[in-house]
Amino acid sequence: MESVDAKLSRAREHLRTYIEEAAQFSESVEHHVILKHDIQTGAKWLVLWDSDQIPPVRLSAVAGDVLFNLRSVLDHLVCGLVRRQAPRHECDTLQFPVCRKPDCFTAALKRGQLDGVPDEARSIIKSLQPFQRPVASIDDDRCGSSRH
Repeated sequence: MESVDAKLSRAREHLRTYIEEAAQFSESVEHHVILKHDIQTGAKWLVLWDSDQIPPVRLSAVAGDVLFNLRSVLDHLVCGLVRRQAPRHECDTLQFPVCRKPDCFTAALKRGQLDGVPDEARSIIKSLQPFQRPVASIDDDRCGSSRH
């Protein structure tokens, strides 16, 4: 399970980098506030805007590194669970499935993504799947592929 810890540690490093660089960018953005007043109606309102600065592309690259390492943690965890019983397993077909629909999870099992994972751990992995959440929260997943 050392690889799980290593990937998680790397994700934390990337997250710290992201937070620092995002803060630097945010501090460089000029914020403008103007109080407007309509003389005829007496209405008052604030107009807020930031200078037209585009975040550096590096921020998205570092954010991608965070997510990639976190995703890798899940796959390394599955491999580690299998290697507790089969230390020489290659883990090349193993993967932690992330499924919005039950049939996706069934397909992942058929593809052998959890072969060798103990039944108790497999049940926990299934319980963590997005399709297990309340139906009202499923719309929160719109950024993902519709087939999963």
